[in-house]
Amino acid sequence: MPLARPQTAPVLIRLSRAGRLAVGLGLLCGRGSRPKNTAAHWSAPCAEAHVPLDSIVALYDADGLSPTTGQGSQAVSALAGLYGATGRCRQECGRANAVIARSIQRAEEDRIQESAQRSTTDPSWTFAGPDAPTGLGGNGRLNRLVTRPGSTDEWWACAPAGGLWRTQDQATDWTAMGGQELASIGVSDIAFHPTDADRMWIATGDGDFGDTRSIGVWTTADGGLTWEATGLDWGTNMGRTLTRVLVHPNHPDTLWTASSLGIYRSVNGGDNWIRTLSGDYASLEIDPSDPDHLLAAEFGNDIAESHDAGATWTVNSLDGASFGISRITLAFAPSAPDTVYAVAGKNNDQGFAGFWRSTDGGSNWTARMLAGEGPNLLGWTVDGGDSGGQAWYDLALAVHPEDPNLRSCGRGQLVGNGRWRYPMAVRRALVCWGRPPLPPRRPTWSEVFRRWTHARRQ
Repeated sequence: MPLARPQTAPVLIRLSRAGRLAVGLGLLCGRGSRPKNTAAHWSAPCAEAHVPLDSIVALYDADGLSPTTGQGSQAVSALAGLYGATGRCRQECGRANAVIARSIQRAEEDRIQESAQRSTTDPSWTFAGPDAPTGLGGNGRLNRLVTRPGSTDEWWACAPAGGLWRTQDQATDWTAMGGQELASIGVSDIAFHPTDADRMWIATGDGDFGDTRSIGVWTTADGGLTWEATGLDWGTNMGRTLTRVLVHPNHPDTLWTASSLGIYRSVNGGDNWIRTLSGDYASLEIDPSDPDHLLAAEFGNDIAESHDAGATWTVNSLDGASFGISRITLAFAPSAPDTVYAVAGKNNDQGFAGFWRSTDGGSNWTARMLAGEGPNLLGWTVDGGDSGGQAWYDLALAVHPEDPNLRSCGRGQLVGNGRWRYPMAVRRALVCWGRPPLPPRRPTWSEVFRRWTHARRQ
């Protein structure tokens, strides 16, 4: 009797998920066979309880063969390895990594959906770094990316749970700055002296989520090699956060920072600070035509305005007497500074609450779109058809430098006629919440697990 012809990869792909898992488990239990004279597949150690998951990851990254190519048991073994590694994640890392594993299974569906709605004019994106272990001493998510004044090659990245990073070659190589002093300190924002770019100030801690608590505003005078505390010097046990630090472009000894306690102001380069406005403020912006004019947005419906460089403030309500608003983010239109925009989340589910415009520099506001009148711009789905979101955590807004009617928020783009276009056309202005598609080549393990990004300002 002739031997049965081994199934090829295309046949295996037509197997149901349950069937593939059953076959894969059979292989892991010793009921499969590997063709003779071939090297062990990367998934083989998945069956060995004593092999650490990190070792399996290293074997996966070193194996250049795609798991959907090849023939016979080799392709099945790859599928088995993927399920086996997922199982190991669940056993070793618990429910949190099970969520990550499920997100990987949905990745291809998301890629197809996003690709179908991406226009031909949308830019293509490649990962630029920094690339290092996440958590304390790594990079994790980034809150801000700022170019050094006078340079197009030097960028500074603020990691709210992983310090401060610099590249001097447009993101080819990255260096963690500040040595051990900043290695495990979060940084949410950075500001440069307008005429001496070696002088900088950073807002420490995680202003969005509180992964790390602020130790105040720190400064450097040697291009970031060494850092020291300014007069706003806190301890992590105080539980405070900072979100912004700004420098007056004409009088660089005047500084401002937005915090969970209010707006602080310094008029001597940071040696001394005075709180001139109380409240929990996450957004602070300078009028590009008048740096003495500032706007600050508080959690809970209030927008404060100053015309004397932050010495005094007038507080206005964004939405009348409403108390249903959570976080607010502001953006001036650079080409028409009297035009300012605000986007806010809802208090109950942190989804989209509304989009407002001011044409008098922020003194009065008019709603342009409220919740229920359009897509949920702060949700998770590509078309904005879901509910809820994370407005309290990742919320960003930007205006085109030349067109005041072209505004970008979260995952959508608002064009001049008031329609929103999806999904990822705004990433030059801000990094959006979503999952960018994996590259066409076989992804590395780290590429698979770093696909989640958040709305952050550049």
